[in-house]
Amino acid sequence: MALVQDENPYLKASSAVAVTQREQDMVKRGSTESYLKEKLNSVDEKHTESTDAPSPVEEEEDARRHANVEKIRSLAVPALALLILGWWISATVLKETRHRWIVQTFFAWWFILIIVFRYVPTTIITRPIESVWIPLIERPWYNLSYPTRLTIGWLCLLGIVFGSAFGFPLQEGTTYGDRAISVLGLAFFQFCFWLSSSKRKHIPWPTIIVGLFLQQAIALFVLKSKAGFDIFRWIATLAGDFLGQGEAGAKFFFDAETISKHWFFVNTVSQNAFIIVIHALHPIFVTSWPPSSSSLHLSK
Repeated sequence: MALVQDENPYLKASSAVAVTQREQDMVKRGSTESYLKEKLNSVDEKHTESTDAPSPVEEEEDARRHANVEKIRSLAVPALALLILGWWISATVLKETRHRWIVQTFFAWWFILIIVFRYVPTTIITRPIESVWIPLIERPWYNLSYPTRLTIGWLCLLGIVFGSAFGFPLQEGTTYGDRAISVLGLAFFQFCFWLSSSKRKHIPWPTIIVGLFLQQAIALFVLKSKAGFDIFRWIATLAGDFLGQGEAGAKFFFDAETISKHWFFVNTVSQNAFIIVIHALHPIFVTSWPPSSSSLHLSK
């Protein structure tokens, strides 16, 4: 029994050494495997970076191409503005097109100003307007109380509504009763909107008053002035011609006899399909110019 007890410490020590050595071997083996995995991952990352990143030659070509595009744009955009200006002058001077001077002036100078303000800051116009608008109109207006401002807004809205309804001479086949029905219809729908609201105290009345006022003002401009009528008639004609291009596609897909029957599925759906195609191609041909470096790499 004494001998057995004397041998136990030796056996315990040898077994502890064996376990420790085994643990060290496992740690070494695990560290070696983790090292190999990290090495392989670093090699894969370097490989992917080398394949994805453009070479210096490609970057130089992209920079040169982008510089050429910017140079062409810096010459083409002012040339386009001069071309529009020349078209406007000739169209206004010639007798054959002088009768359309309102529409021509509106759209020609619209595009010219868009081009001009690419190079000129808008502050040269906004700051003078701001220096007059804020002290003379905005600050005195907001010094008034909210109920006073709301009362003035309602009076202006009622004035333009009743003025546009009863302030113009009657057309043939119409009566003041017809105009009164229109005014009552407007008031009835606004009352229904107010009645269906769950939080009437949070209704933004200034926004509603301004929106209704602008609606009446635009209607007066379009229906009671030749300039407004010509502009919006031109827009309607342009929209009609644009949608009419879908009919050519429908004739190509079906035939002229089918198109002449004016079926909803054929005529209306073909116009919608034409608009969808234009909307789908717009980002490709308009918003993506000049092409980015990634698209240039894909094109190769």
